[in-house]
Amino acid sequence: MKYIFNILLLSALSLSAIPASASLIQHWTADFGVVPFMQRKTIGLTFGSDINSVSQTVGNVVVSGSGDFKIENDGCSGASIPRGAECFFDIVFKPSVVGFQEAQFYFDWVSQYHDPVEDVTVPADGRVYYHVWGRTCGLALQMTTAEAEIGPDLKVAKFDQNDVGLISKTTITGKVTVTDGPPECVKDKVIKFSAVPIESSGHDHAGPRPTGKFNKQGQCTTNKHGVCIIEFSAGQVSGVERLRAEFLEDANFYALLNVNVGVPGLVRVEDVAGSLIGTLFDLVGWTGTHTDNHYFNPAYGEDMIGIATQLFETYQARPQLNDMSLIKGGLFDIGDKNGIYWKSPHLYHRTGSSMDFNHCAVSAIVDNPNSQNGPVNPNPDKLNTCPLGSVWIFRRVLKTICRDNNASIVKEQDNYHCDFNHALGEPE
Repeated sequence: MKYIFNILLLSALSLSAIPASASLIQHWTADFGVVPFMQRKTIGLTFGSDINSVSQTVGNVVVSGSGDFKIENDGCSGASIPRGAECFFDIVFKPSVVGFQEAQFYFDWVSQYHDPVEDVTVPADGRVYYHVWGRTCGLALQMTTAEAEIGPDLKVAKFDQNDVGLISKTTITGKVTVTDGPPECVKDKVIKFSAVPIESSGHDHAGPRPTGKFNKQGQCTTNKHGVCIIEFSAGQVSGVERLRAEFLEDANFYALLNVNVGVPGLVRVEDVAGSLIGTLFDLVGWTGTHTDNHYFNPAYGEDMIGIATQLFETYQARPQLNDMSLIKGGLFDIGDKNGIYWKSPHLYHRTGSSMDFNHCAVSAIVDNPNSQNGPVNPNPDKLNTCPLGSVWIFRRVLKTICRDNNASIVKEQDNYHCDFNHALGEPE
């Protein structure tokens, strides 16, 4: 938009009839139209003097009305404009509220106008008003998921997701709707997604817990219907993850959604074995960082009791049942000596199919003939000792008992490990 000062606009009279001083009030208008919330639209204004203006001086640009209209790149306030030159400034509309808004800009000028024909110089002054208006769309953001419950990522543990009946991904849909304004406002909105863990089932420790991830670099752009779709993949840790969707240009517009990550249907051993605990086998392995470590798939309950029963009958001693799975399965980290968590070495124990046994069982009778300080033959078991009143369990014996009860033995450093997921077991 351009305004060139010309003294002939002041009056229809001849120059000789123009008084020594004249004033001109000039009004200009501009409609910014519909501008998306917190996005910018700029209209440039040019003010100049024509070739007959000897000089022209502009006062400061004054703004009144909505504060969402701003002056930027102001080259006019206080400027002296030579003959035939121009000055420029921008009016920017960046709506921060929904609805109609308007503002008014004005500046004063003084000039000396010279008519070369009549050789007359006329002083003049005036004011230019610039009335602007615009509106923004009222928008709302929603988020939905195809699956409210998904399984943890198990690939690192050599599981086949399908073998354990788990899907670790879900489709997330972001939808923008118009509360005020034309329907086309919903198009081309960039939505940014993020995930924050709010509950970590069975993990009683802090640290930088890994979360799930989104494809498309965590962003998608809405179509003409205000919809964009993205995929969320769970991480290795079970628990509740809070997903957040927000407009890229304004994080104050957001939606929240919880996704439950876990292995469904796991139960506590105590709820299945009942009084057998302390008589047939013992539960051990609780720590301050994982206080509830004996969850398992109830489909394996009969075989689990069968393993404990055969061990008890073989050694007349109660086997010590150590780590199984956490409340909702997933990564069962144990941390290292430096207190670094959220990582292996507990590679398995993720779906309720794993059982760790200590090397030593607690004797159930006095003068147990099986009591010993360790295996006589250190091969295949490393030489070890058990405390007084305990019995060493031979690995080869446990391997046979596990196999008899539909499980396989798995190599593990600190304990014996039986697993009902045969894909993890040692080759026969």
